[in-house]
Amino acid sequence: MKILDLVTQATLFLKATSPSARLDAELIISDTLSLRREDLYIHSEKILPPAILSQCLQKIERRIQNEPIAYILNKKDFLNYTFFVQPGVLIPRPETELLVEYALHWIEQQNSQHPLWALDLGCGSGCIGLSLLKEVSNLQLVSVDISAVAIATAQKNAELLDVKDRSSFILKNADEMDFRDFDFLKEKGFSGQLDIVISNPPYISKSDPNVQDSVKKFEPHEALYCEEQGLEKMKKWTNLAGSVLRPQGLWIFEIGSLQGEMAKRILQESDFFENIELAQDYSGKDRFLISHKKQTQKSTN
Repeated sequence: MKILDLVTQATLFLKATSPSARLDAELIISDTLSLRREDLYIHSEKILPPAILSQCLQKIERRIQNEPIAYILNKKDFLNYTFFVQPGVLIPRPETELLVEYALHWIEQQNSQHPLWALDLGCGSGCIGLSLLKEVSNLQLVSVDISAVAIATAQKNAELLDVKDRSSFILKNADEMDFRDFDFLKEKGFSGQLDIVISNPPYISKSDPNVQDSVKKFEPHEALYCEEQGLEKMKKWTNLAGSVLRPQGLWIFEIGSLQGEMAKRILQESDFFENIELAQDYSGKDRFLISHKKQTQKSTN
């Protein structure tokens, strides 16, 4: 079969399940052939070898079954970088790019000549923390996830992006962490307090009816859903952030678009944070909480 014929047929097959059928067909076929999308048409009359054709058809069938294109291609662009992704790891979202942008703005304001330390809670593919590392040369990163697949994926991305030397990983449930979990970092010069805690935590209520079918079917539920109407991790991870951040350190995380006021209340009631600010995504929806550790420590009385 010729390349152009396969693109045409794949597009027809995919139209029933994908709103971007031709793009999906072009991405799958060009990736399998190690070509740019535009080169498919330069080589449109080329006959595909049976083995390559079979690979293309298998991937197209996966997309017909509504599997996300990122899992099929094992990659997803995020900010200025391409991340390896695989089933079992949350696929990076465009709106989460702004989470990194807000954090970078804060880092720039610090104008620090000293090493900075960041913690990425629920790191998944590592797209958030590793993007920070690529942009900030004096940053050290600690990435935490409960999933061994996620940690392995983030470690691979650290290698691919050449930031492995400034990356540390902890395979653990963040709900159960405290300051002692960071003791092993002292040999890297860690003073015991972090400058930034950043996260895209699970924040979808288990009863939410609006989650896309492909997300429910293919993406890891532990990275999507949590208890207490999606607020459980925000509460627990806010307390963790409050215990490990330095005074005036940054706690910034993603939220659901209808959770803004509830999330603000969590930070206020924790008594760890001040200058609490809601920030919006590209659509103008509430999507991020930005706050700073108070100068005075939380009272233990």
